[in-house]
Amino acid sequence: MEDGLQDEEFLENSSLTGVDGTMFFGGTNGFNLFHPYKIVDNPIPPICMITGLRIFQKPVFPHQKILGKTILTKPISETREIILNYKHNVFTIEFTGLHFEYPEKNKYAYMLENFDKTWQYTDAHRREATYTNLDGGKYIFKVKAANSDGVWNPVPAELIIHIIPPFTKTLLFKFIILSLIILVVFLYFEARLLITRRQKKLLQMQVAVRTKEIRRQRDEILQQKEQIEQQSHEIRRMNELLKKHNIKLSEELKGISEARVMQKLLDYNEFRKFFPNKDACYKLLANLKWGKGFTCKKCGSTKYSVDEPFVRRCKICNYKESVTAGTIFHHLRFPIEKALYILIITSTGRTINITQLSQTLNLRMKTCWLFHKKVKKYMNERYKKHRRKKESWIDLLLMEDSGTPK
Repeated sequence: MEDGLQDEEFLENSSLTGVDGTMFFGGTNGFNLFHPYKIVDNPIPPICMITGLRIFQKPVFPHQKILGKTILTKPISETREIILNYKHNVFTIEFTGLHFEYPEKNKYAYMLENFDKTWQYTDAHRREATYTNLDGGKYIFKVKAANSDGVWNPVPAELIIHIIPPFTKTLLFKFIILSLIILVVFLYFEARLLITRRQKKLLQMQVAVRTKEIRRQRDEILQQKEQIEQQSHEIRRMNELLKKHNIKLSEELKGISEARVMQKLLDYNEFRKFFPNKDACYKLLANLKWGKGFTCKKCGSTKYSVDEPFVRRCKICNYKESVTAGTIFHHLRFPIEKALYILIITSTGRTINITQLSQTLNLRMKTCWLFHKKVKKYMNERYKKHRRKKESWIDLLLMEDSGTPK
């Protein structure tokens, strides 16, 4: 058995302590005895040595050629430095620790400087290190050993390894490539410069001819310019007259359109030409509410920002006001363009067929009736207050005394 034991098992109640402190333990194959105070760690670390070199798993001997190159001129244990080329891309270094008290329990740590970041640890059963496909450069292989009690030798065995890279990875090759690139670039720019000079001469000749032609054309253009300025002045005068005439026609057309709406000459399809969607209605309300400026109903500030379409947010108190707030359409639960049509025809004061209106607008009769009733009620309130029987439907959009928001 290892470590001097008689077996891996001991018998129960087979222990004894002698007068001098020696301890006895019995087992199936005899007994073991030891004195506790005489058991001490071995302070002597093993001396580590490099004992072998293999390339492609074949041992390398002194003066032996490997791929046409002699690697060793003397035993590896006496060699401090070796030179390998890029073809020797798989090599193994063997090592051992000279300590003969339980050598099978020795431990090892190795490192290849400029490749390994930390120490690599192994035991007595695997006393070798293999490296493959290293880049060209200088490396230092270091290996140290510890005895069976874990006492490490601080002085490692070292082997300097030089790996010669292929020519394509040498500085000389890189310098040649860089020089060729610089030469190609230089020749390219020289050729471009030569072409540019020839083009410059040709261009100068063309410029001289063109300059003479341009001077002649310039004189003709100046004459034409004077004529064009006179014509342009006349055109501007006529455009101003046309613009004034168009503005007048637009105002007349707008007045006629508004008059037709007020006189209830439009059916729902004609109404949709003026207010085709909710945005057209919102734009009308926005002009009525904020056309002359915005005033916050909460703090009275006139400073605002537009975060959403048809919404004003006060910059002082952060109160948000929608375009329908304070109007007869506040809290409306059906399309605003249909509500506006009901308001317009209700404002005429004529009798309305709710059933026909419901079919035209594709709304429930109750919905049409309730909003018609709301408009009638507001018209009566305004009549009691202002004593005006005839009011524009525009006057009914904004509610009076809408209150301060809470």
